Amino acid sequence: MKVKILGTEYEIIKNAEEKDYPQLKKCDGFTDFSIKKIVVADFDKDESSIDDLEWYKNKVLRHEIVHAFIHESGLAENCDWARNEEMTDWIAIQFTKMLEVFIQVGAIEIVFPIKERLSNCPVNNPVNPPKVKEAKAFIKDNTEIVNEISKAINDIPLNINVDINKFSTGGIIGGDG
Repeated sequence: MKVKILGTEYEIIKNAEEKDYPQLKKCDGFTDFSIKKIVVADFDKDESSIDDLEWYKNKVLRHEIVHAFIHESGLAENCDWARNEEMTDWIAIQFTKMLEVFIQVGAIEIVFPIKERLSNCPVNNPVNPPKVKEAKAFIKDNTEIVNEISKAINDIPLNINVDINKFSTGGIIGGDG
């Protein structure tokens, strides 16, 4: 898999074997800035391992991605805190919690670019379906979700007999297909 980190393409290798990457003898993952590669080891379950190895692999991957962001920003060579493993771990561990709060309070808009594709939505014209370019995910409360739905289907008579308080407090709204 390849990703862009501050405009630089990195290759990500998951479930890497020690025989292919000898650096994994001393670590669970590493970032090679010289060839723009992030490598995360494959782990075997044993009596001393944690139960959720996928969770741990993702934690290691986030940690190495943070290293790549710090390196590509120029901070790794210029300040001590940027080389600090504790700081890198803190960012990698806390980021998901921070993102959740940013979304919850509406301080961030998440846009998922989607390669142009034909929509499979049955209400669209099957002869000339629309092209989808992006979908947006927003967290909205139940009232906002119901209002969005009402606007979208204003001309269709509906009889909804549902307790909206049983819905979750989040949802995905948006996209054009």
